[in-house]
Amino acid sequence: MEKLNLNQHPTPNEIETNNETSYSMGDIKRAILNAREIREYSDEVAPHTNGYSGQALEEISERTFDEADRLYEENSDWFNSKIEEICNQFPDLEQDKLKESFLNGLRLHIKRIYRTYKKDSPGNLDDFNDNQYIRDSIAAYTAEYILLLRQTQRTTESTNTALTIAGNAHFLTVSDYKKLINKYTDLGYSAINKAITSYPSNPEKFLDGVVEAVTRLRENEKYVDLGNRAINAAAIHRPINPEKFLDDVIETVTRLKANDKYASLGSRAINTAAVDRPSNPEKFLDGVIETIARLKENEKYTSLGDSAINTAAISYLKNPEKFLDGVIETVTRLKEDDKYASLGNYAINTAAINYPSDPEKYLDSVKETVARLKKNPKYVSLGDWEINTAAIGYSGNPEKFLNSVIETVARLKENKKYASLGSHTINRAATSHPSNPEKFLDSVIETVVGLKADGRYADLENSTINTAAVNYPGNPEKYLDNLLIKSGH
Repeated sequence: MEKLNLNQHPTPNEIETNNETSYSMGDIKRAILNAREIREYSDEVAPHTNGYSGQALEEISERTFDEADRLYEENSDWFNSKIEEICNQFPDLEQDKLKESFLNGLRLHIKRIYRTYKKDSPGNLDDFNDNQYIRDSIAAYTAEYILLLRQTQRTTESTNTALTIAGNAHFLTVSDYKKLINKYTDLGYSAINKAITSYPSNPEKFLDGVVEAVTRLRENEKYVDLGNRAINAAAIHRPINPEKFLDDVIETVTRLKANDKYASLGSRAINTAAVDRPSNPEKFLDGVIETIARLKENEKYTSLGDSAINTAAISYLKNPEKFLDGVIETVTRLKEDDKYASLGNYAINTAAINYPSDPEKYLDSVKETVARLKKNPKYVSLGDWEINTAAIGYSGNPEKFLNSVIETVARLKENKKYASLGSHTINRAATSHPSNPEKFLDSVIETVVGLKADGRYADLENSTINTAAVNYPGNPEKYLDNLLIKSGH
């Protein structure tokens, strides 16, 4: 096997050692670099690990496990600290499952090295007679395993998925994982994790197929209204016949929306139920309803609003409180950062709720988009609200959204029915209620009439009542009552 230039390999600096371990940081680095060299060559020579191992390899595997036991005994404090760290990372993890995942992956790690040597460099098989070589192989695999587990903390909530990814350390380094995330970022973590767990020897081939399927499905008008999430799920989890899956989703969504019990949950919850829980979407939605009710009773989360609570109940059903606590911490931190002050609460809340793994990256992208849109003379008549909404809520194509807003505003202003409402209200209808701005404006008119007829608000300015109807349509009375209390009425 041709000697590779080790300087071309990224050096792992995230595994800590101390004086109590039998391996120094330098020892670990050298072991990892050597293992990565062999792994790269294995991808060409012996990419697969399936099939019968053979008596010689079985004996090497047994010696490897014996040596792993000795390494553990020699470095028990270090290993136990890492096990504790991993268990804190995944609270529902059973240590037996962790050991099983680790040893299965270690067996495959040794198997790949053995097969590579046997096929291309039989002379190197003598290395397995050297216990130090086996120990180095174990050390390298252990470091990669831990690094992958740390990375999965940001990419999955599933302990089983995390263990499977880490157990593929014989195929995958943490650098490989990060490269996949960067290359296929539009597909999301779910697709990348599926590729690694189901197609570890060639995840790129699977992901390229997903990209092709997603492109094809998005061009089909039948599935346009389902959104990217459903289409991605079809391409990722039903690659053989994604169209059938989406047809079933449409049928399920239609049935659930016709059920008054779920009407208040909105499209996101119903679509999630149809896509993620196709066998029993009603059971999932019943759980969402119960969770939302429980969270709304908790004063700790009152200020977060429906969006955060609904997201917690829909996407973090196992532990919604943990998610909301994280949102509160993130929002607090981001609001203290002057860099994001101009973006306002909506952007910051969106970052904390929808991009919890890296909210800063999302906000930096929003800032760039806002700056670009404000330079466009076509949008000079639009205010910060419209441009920020485009950058935040329609990041895929903010220009298309703003063009639609301009057209909608022009149409609404020609309607005499809405002449008295003013530009602010009409712009809000076009921006916040693009699917049916007329319905929103009709509701505003009705609400304003009702509030003006209410004696409690007789002394308030028309502009104040209009603000209540436009900005607080869910409960305008509460907004006005708070104003009255503050003013001493």
